[in-house]
Amino acid sequence: MVIFNDYKPGLYFYMVLPFVKFIGLNAWSVRIPGTLFGLLTIYLVYLLVGELFDNKKLAIGDLKLGTGHIASFLLAISPWHIHFSRGGWEVNVATFFIVLGLWFFLKGLNNIVYLFLSSLVFTLSLYAYHSARVITPLIGVGLFLIYFKYVRKHLLNFALAALVGLVTLMPLAKDLTKGNITSRMAGVGLFADTGPLARTNEQRGEHNNFQGLFSKTIHNKLVNYGLAFTNNWVKHYNGEFLFLSGDVIERNRVPETGQMYLFDILFIVCGIIFVIKSLSQYFKSYTLILWWLIVAPVGAALTFQSPHAQRITIFKIHQIICLFVYWIICYLELHSLRAYVLGSYGKRISFLIAIWDKGAG
Repeated sequence: MVIFNDYKPGLYFYMVLPFVKFIGLNAWSVRIPGTLFGLLTIYLVYLLVGELFDNKKLAIGDLKLGTGHIASFLLAISPWHIHFSRGGWEVNVATFFIVLGLWFFLKGLNNIVYLFLSSLVFTLSLYAYHSARVITPLIGVGLFLIYFKYVRKHLLNFALAALVGLVTLMPLAKDLTKGNITSRMAGVGLFADTGPLARTNEQRGEHNNFQGLFSKTIHNKLVNYGLAFTNNWVKHYNGEFLFLSGDVIERNRVPETGQMYLFDILFIVCGIIFVIKSLSQYFKSYTLILWWLIVAPVGAALTFQSPHAQRITIFKIHQIICLFVYWIICYLELHSLRAYVLGSYGKRISFLIAIWDKGAG
């Protein structure tokens, strides 16, 4: 699909067509698919967390909350997720398929049918958004390494599932030969920025023998573009980007706030502490989430516009980490005094942080 000389993946536009047919070409018909997939992703996070961890429940009166409830709730109120669920962004569809693919994969460890479905939906994510064409294969590599023993034991099943994905991938491979994808990279890709190249020539010029082996070894395109990529990747973990100002491109964020709430910091810190203490119990699940967080910004880091909230929207599922504080509550409920102290003062602290967060906005 070509829009203003920009090649966009076509899956989202096919999803828009039924709504255009029934309600006409307007803002509603274009935005409805993005909203629907945003809502479905919330439910998928609930299912995914149930597969990754024991779905413990904490009784609060007659209400019982599980880990999946906490995780999906945090995603549902995330300004990052809400913002990209309100517009006609293809990235929401890609996020949905990646989360669905992960859930199917985990289910597929016990049922081969889900394994085939995982391969299929992972491939569909590649048709939804450009950055998924980088992130999805990397997530696939992570799954292969994390569950290597299981993959080796059931190699035939995984080979057949991979074959399904390759067959589904054939139309996209055809696009590669037409240059549609390469033209996109030429416009926004990291190598479209001539800054690192100019910096290389400038650095070599500072040496007496600028054509010498030493200057060429330490000052070259590989080094400077590598540093530019690393810098772009690190920017996506910047506290100002995540919690204070958000994306500098205003259409990619909620006005006057970060991509996340300030009170999320409390959950993340508590979560990290709990991960360290219970690493052996959920080692594979923690490794998968860590790998997810590492590879999520890679696609965006390969462009010269970083940090970029839209291109790393899969990163917003980092809200899953916030649920780890829930296990702390579950643990402390066995110790009534400490549970009371945490519940009593924790609520007050969270309330004050929320007020400060709103005042800062």
